[in-house]
This record gives sequence, structure tokens and C-alpha cells, in this order.
Amino acid sequence: MTIQKPYITIDAGDLPAFAPVFQKGFHVEIVTGCSVRVLLHTQWELSDVFIDRRISTLFIDGKPVDDLDTAVVEEGATLAMSCAMPGLVGAVMRRGGLLSSFRSGITYMQAENRDVKKRGYIQVKLFNMLIKELGPAFLKGGIRMDMDDLAPVLMGKYSARLQHHFEKIWIRLDI
Repeated sequence: MTIQKPYITIDAGDLPAFAPVFQKGFHVEIVTGCSVRVLLHTQWELSDVFIDRRISTLFIDGKPVDDLDTAVVEEGATLAMSCAMPGLVGAVMRRGGLLSSFRSGITYMQAENRDVKKRGYIQVKLFNMLIKELGPAFLKGGIRMDMDDLAPVLMGKYSARLQHHFEKIWIRLDI
């Protein structure tokens, strides 16, 4: 027996309304237990140039990441990504930045036990220009979010297609 996922398909014109959703976080299915670089490059098919030049700030579970090759994405993790942020805080949090030593006490360190590679879910948060640059690709592949988070974004337009007895719903972009 196949269980169908509750989902709606949105139009490209609705993308701007998703900025708050991208910042608050949404869930995607991935193969967990791999490095951040493998996730970005192999699973999400981002080029090394994009990864190295555009994604300058990454956090796993609220801890800044410097080494994409050793940081492992495990089941249930939250991965937040941003382009370069302005100011002193941006300079301190930037991956491999000159001031990153100021945050050595909070920098992400891989735990001894590496997670086994398996299908699982992580939460993704996108900030600033990455919302426009990566958001549509995530929506094309499908994201899962809480119904409560969807209500203020698109409820009026799509309420007839939503089934309110679900806690979470999958959303896909129709382009």
C-alpha cells in the first residue's frame, strides 16, 4: 500500500510570498550522514564555484561551519545558509574568514560517531540572496512545511486544495 503525501502545487508568481518560509525553515528529504560539501554538490547539484563563492556562511544546528568536507549532515539537523553578511558579525561568521577565530568556542565540530548514510529529513533555512537563487530549486523538488507556517503565506489562494487535518504538507513549484 502506498501512502500519498498531502501536497499542493504553487505557481511561479507565488515565490515572493515564500521568503518568510525560507528563513523560518522547511524540510527536505536527503541522504543523511554525508559531508555538507557532498550534500551541496552531489545531492543538490550545486557547482563548486557556487558553493565556494556564494554560500559564505553556513550553520549546522546553530553552529558556524568552516570545513564543508568534515561537517556531517545528520538526520534532523538544521542547515542554515547565507551569502556574505555585512558588518562585523558577518565577517566573524563567514566561513574561513579572517575573523573566524573569534568564534572558535561555538564553531561546529563533528561528533565522534558519524551518522550512517540513510534517507532522512533535515530542516533548511535560506537567507538573503540565497532565497532567490536556491528557493525555486527546492520548491521544484518539493519541500515539507508545517500547515501553521503555510496559512499566512498562501491560505487564501490555495485553501480549497488544502486538507486541514494534516500537520505538515509538501509543496511543489509548477514551472
